[in-house]
Amino acid sequence: MKISLKYKLVGLLLLISVGGLFFYAIFAINLFIKDKKAYIYDSSEVVAKTLSNQVRVEIGSFEKIIEPMIKSIDQKKFSFSNISNEYFVRQNRIEHIFIYLPTTGSSFQLMDHMYLPERAVKKYAPGGEVVEEILKQTMEKGFAIQEVKSNKRYFVIANKEYSTAMQRDFVVLSIFGSPDLYEAFATPSTYKNYLLSKNQFMSMEPKYKRNSTESVEIASVKFFDPIFQNQFPTGVAELDNFAGKRMLVSFSRVGISDLIVASVVEKDKIMSVVDEFSHKSLFFVFNLISLSVLIGLVASQGLVSALREMRISLQEIQNGNFKKYVNVNSGDEVSVLADELNSMSKKLQDSIPEQ
Repeated sequence: MKISLKYKLVGLLLLISVGGLFFYAIFAINLFIKDKKAYIYDSSEVVAKTLSNQVRVEIGSFEKIIEPMIKSIDQKKFSFSNISNEYFVRQNRIEHIFIYLPTTGSSFQLMDHMYLPERAVKKYAPGGEVVEEILKQTMEKGFAIQEVKSNKRYFVIANKEYSTAMQRDFVVLSIFGSPDLYEAFATPSTYKNYLLSKNQFMSMEPKYKRNSTESVEIASVKFFDPIFQNQFPTGVAELDNFAGKRMLVSFSRVGISDLIVASVVEKDKIMSVVDEFSHKSLFFVFNLISLSVLIGLVASQGLVSALREMRISLQEIQNGNFKKYVNVNSGDEVSVLADELNSMSKKLQDSIPEQ
């Protein structure tokens, strides 16, 4: 039994399409089902690493700006010099800068202060429990960072410095504008991101409210204790929050003081997201293959129609009718073949009176 060329082409297209779908399904099943946990762990770790790198870059930018100011401080008087002031007014990211000197017990004395006249953080009280805690952390760890509550795009950054002239430690505390860092943490996503130290954590408020069913509820930095006890620079851990829900916590150390970036998501939620993604990807590939088959059918219909017309023309020539011409304008090899057939018909027609 002879099989039409049309059906052969359709069969070939179906074979290729179904074969492609089959191999993609095998790949998807292997990736999203068998290796789903490893895939989720790796993806979560990438989120934490990316934010950690951004924190490191922003703090690096801050250090480059403040370094000449600190080097120009009058270390005998613990005050800013004229050179420090010149460096300060030439930049626009540090709005306030303070010098604190530790005194008896755990107290600190404000020694000097500079601020920009046109500033977003107009009032920042050089005192209070929050500042005292930051200063204590700085003396213990050498560095501390915390967001400014009155303006979320600014951060309090404190560095411990040493006066060789007076052989004493002192603290330089700055209000640093970093909208990019704020946006990186505050942009809502599947993960809720934290900037951690052993004493406190920051979770920048999102630009719009999260879903009311948000299950990532972290009440205390103690939740992250297993992360701080872990000595690896990056990793993923499964921890239970105070409500007993299993959380997937990816972390990456910043490399400055004890700062760590942690990205938290409910484990069941992220697992369902991957399942949904795998189903959508399979559906997309199926539709893409179906569209390819449809386009192939339309294209094959044109080819088969042209071949059928040429077959009829050849039959007419065989029966002595040389006036049957083929009209094919596809602009490809089939069109060239049709032109050759028409040219042959015309030559045969022209040769008849000469015989």
